[in-house]
Amino acid sequence: MEFKAQVLHAAVWNGFTVAVEILLTAGTYINSRCEKDRTFLSLAAEQGHESVVELLLSRNGIEADSKDLDGRTPLSWAAEKGHKAVAKMLLARNDVVPDSKDLDERTPLSWAAEQGHESMVEMLLDCNNVEVDSKDDYGQTPLSRAAEQGHLAVIKLLLDRRDVEINSRDIKGWTPLSWAADQGHYDVVKLLLDCKKIEVDSRDTDRRTPLSRAAEQGRKAVVELLLSRDEIDVNSRDEDGWTPLFWAARNGHKAVIYLLLAHANINTDIIDGSGRTPLSLAARSGHKEVERLLSSYPII
Repeated sequence: MEFKAQVLHAAVWNGFTVAVEILLTAGTYINSRCEKDRTFLSLAAEQGHESVVELLLSRNGIEADSKDLDGRTPLSWAAEKGHKAVAKMLLARNDVVPDSKDLDERTPLSWAAEQGHESMVEMLLDCNNVEVDSKDDYGQTPLSRAAEQGHLAVIKLLLDRRDVEINSRDIKGWTPLSWAADQGHYDVVKLLLDCKKIEVDSRDTDRRTPLSRAAEQGRKAVVELLLSRDEIDVNSRDEDGWTPLFWAARNGHKAVIYLLLAHANINTDIIDGSGRTPLSLAARSGHKEVERLLSSYPII
């Protein structure tokens, strides 16, 4: 990158609008590329420098939808960072694609949903030709990304759409409920469970359920919420023959074990393919209190 372009790069990154205008007037190429093949507009959009973005967009020849080495556009960066005013300027142009996908097949909506930018998500949802339920290379939709991070307000916006599949599965077979349960996002789990079409006991590629994931992580409140559902199979076995109780015992989650043991259908004497039980796992892992708890429980 030539010297003038380097100076312009610094001016753009720091939001020095007057300096940017002087350098552009002096003939610095507006679409010069820097690290990772990013343009000045891409950098300004990421930083949220509204006046710089407005200036760059006003210039003839500006590549408003240029892609960097990761396939990301200025809009993609603005969406991830939550710079709504910048995104609005970009979306007002005919040469910007609202639903452009990067090399990971992620859209601006996917980035905004993952980061929990409610107003940004709302604006993108109002755009025509935005595929609300698009899947990235990991098979995750914007809803899945938001559920993983626990962004309740964004999830509500997405669930209001008829074109969103609440039980969409990623490449691991995880649903939005799986992600929310695993991460312990109680309010998100509650919201998803209130939806009529929710698959409460869905199985992923390891044949594990949301309850299994929550039990492994010790998410007591989420486990209690899931156990309140009639369709829950408390003894569901994964590909290794482990039930939620196995996972809770292995990790020493005493509070979760209490909840599981209180369930009317719990079976504490299941044996996996290697001859292990929840009790033997607790003993092997050194969880003495859990071992005593399971030892004192009646065998079904």
